[in-house]
Amino acid sequence: MRPLLIIAVLTTAFFSFHSCQHPPNVILIMADDMGAESDGRSLLPLLEGSDFESREFVNVHYDPRWGAWVNRHRNQFIQNPEYKLYQDGSFYRMEKDWLEQHPLAEETMSQEEQDLRSRMIREMFDIPDSPPNLLLIITDDQGYGDLSLHGNPILETPHLDAIGINGVRLDNFHVSPVCAPTRAALLTGRRPMSTGGYYVTRGGETMDAEEYTLAEILKDHGYSTACFGKWHNGAHHPHHPLSQGFDEFLGFTAGHWNRYFDPELEHNGRMIRTEGYIADILTDRAIDYIRDRQNEPFFCYLSYNTPHSPFQVPDRYFDMYIDRVTEPDSSLRIMNASVYGMVRNIDDNVGRLMETLGELDLEQNTVVLFMTDNGPNTVRFNGDMKGRKGWVNDGGVRVPCFIQWKGHIPAGKVVRSMTAHIDLLPTLTGMMGVDFEPVREIHGWDLTERIMGVEREEDRLVYTHVNHGVEVTPLPGAVRTARWRLVANANGTLELTERSDAGEHYNLADSLPSLADSLYQRYNQWFEPLSMREIAPIPVGVIDSVVIPAHEGFLKGRASYFWSSNGWSNDWVHGLDMETSSISWPLEIATPGRYQCYINYALKSGESLISMNLAGKRIAQALPSFVPVPDQNYSRIDRPAEAIGQTWKREYMGEIGLGKGRESLVIHAADPELELLSVVLVRK
Repeated sequence: MRPLLIIAVLTTAFFSFHSCQHPPNVILIMADDMGAESDGRSLLPLLEGSDFESREFVNVHYDPRWGAWVNRHRNQFIQNPEYKLYQDGSFYRMEKDWLEQHPLAEETMSQEEQDLRSRMIREMFDIPDSPPNLLLIITDDQGYGDLSLHGNPILETPHLDAIGINGVRLDNFHVSPVCAPTRAALLTGRRPMSTGGYYVTRGGETMDAEEYTLAEILKDHGYSTACFGKWHNGAHHPHHPLSQGFDEFLGFTAGHWNRYFDPELEHNGRMIRTEGYIADILTDRAIDYIRDRQNEPFFCYLSYNTPHSPFQVPDRYFDMYIDRVTEPDSSLRIMNASVYGMVRNIDDNVGRLMETLGELDLEQNTVVLFMTDNGPNTVRFNGDMKGRKGWVNDGGVRVPCFIQWKGHIPAGKVVRSMTAHIDLLPTLTGMMGVDFEPVREIHGWDLTERIMGVEREEDRLVYTHVNHGVEVTPLPGAVRTARWRLVANANGTLELTERSDAGEHYNLADSLPSLADSLYQRYNQWFEPLSMREIAPIPVGVIDSVVIPAHEGFLKGRASYFWSSNGWSNDWVHGLDMETSSISWPLEIATPGRYQCYINYALKSGESLISMNLAGKRIAQALPSFVPVPDQNYSRIDRPAEAIGQTWKREYMGEIGLGKGRESLVIHAADPELELLSVVLVRK
């Protein structure tokens, strides 16, 4: 292999002639201060014909235009004798392409070439050998327009804005239209349906246990890991956060929570009563965690559940906005004032987090990422985009994403090319210098060059899908290119719009039918292998006990959920009978053995026979009445989707032997007024 040389090292070579009896005269003309330690290497061994250790890479930077023109050209590159990488990401195999006419595409590279490219990226951008901490902040149902930085005329978000101002903004960043799929994509770098996350309840939110999550990757590299807040990627082990790479968990695993003041939360498998407002509580714990772990690498995943409904917010935040929102509908006015108050509360809490990083001198050793999981949950300002949460249009999936790493990545840079949630895992691990071997295919792209170097638009397709029920359906769906956006609605109608048409006002599907049909065909080809997702059964026996909630069950006959037809988080079932009306759950018995069975129920009067059928065995028992006491209602406006909690009676049903394998748990009750919250199975 030819040695790779650089002219600047001649200075070092001249001074290496110290052993000569008559050292040569040297005329040295210098334009720069050479007071710093030289990066050059002596050429003397090469000139003398002895062994010469060639450097692995040469890193070159040049731009003939300074000022506003800096970094607008392909002005930095790194190379070895065979390969060359520009800061805009163009990667060439020089021995076969000396004229640099055919950049290597990601999908054509060998694993060795991909590994080499990753090393070149770290070398070019001077990524520290010691990986930094990671503070990843995600909010729930906060849209693109819920930031003053994005033009909201009412809301003030100085601390969230500062992350974008002091870092890099991914301004054309796309997620899934609803919560759980976005979180699965974020944690795996994979398309959410490939992970099992295609819906928001009854198993559709559950991420496969075999996924190699960001927390597991970082934990394998010596990081301490913690998740505070909403999980929503599986409530039961091995899908629980403590089984997916996190050392500590404080929060809840369901899709949303129903009580924001003095909530009962799970802490490492045990339910505890907390004091205060939920976003403040989560922030307090995150701050304590950062203080405790300041001398070791940490990953803090702070997953706020606000501004998701229910619309519960402290008075001082609600009062900031109730007289400023202008919606004529009084209900929407209250909801939006609550949402803006919750976002302002988040902003103040993020301010406390950033102040803590500064106080501990961790700002330059901590990557801070802020994002949201989908579009807004009410009709409100959203930057003139069409749609909101649950829509595949831009208003439902284009959200904020800011990345700050002071002293290492540019401040105030805006990346306008198309990016997505699946890009974050490969980007964070690449930018932080964390090497790992994927267990499954990574679908996202490493955006390090675009963040640190020259911005460019990639020729890529980004797919979006939303499911509005447990049964997997292909529509609604969307596919996006650098220029075009195709939306396929639930009824099969197509909307083809240009990316520059932010509001999706001009449907060009009829005038450009070939393009619309071609993109729709690509979408269907992408969706086809994902269409056979089966409902994830509830694992039993992975740990000693499992709580099987009613909102994860499937109803028959006249059985119905108490608060809404969908049976969202924390809802309960009534309307059971002993014949045709029941609730059932698919179970996977991981550990055979004897299990004690309990139920949590309420019955306002009389008594009721209840029947539990599992693994061909039946347990029946008469339950006495138990009059529940409702929780305090903190909501400023009620919505039927969110249950208002109450007290429950726990009753022992008996003991049952279970063998390993798939089973179904079915419950009937004689009195339709009986309210069933959950079943608990405890291994003896």
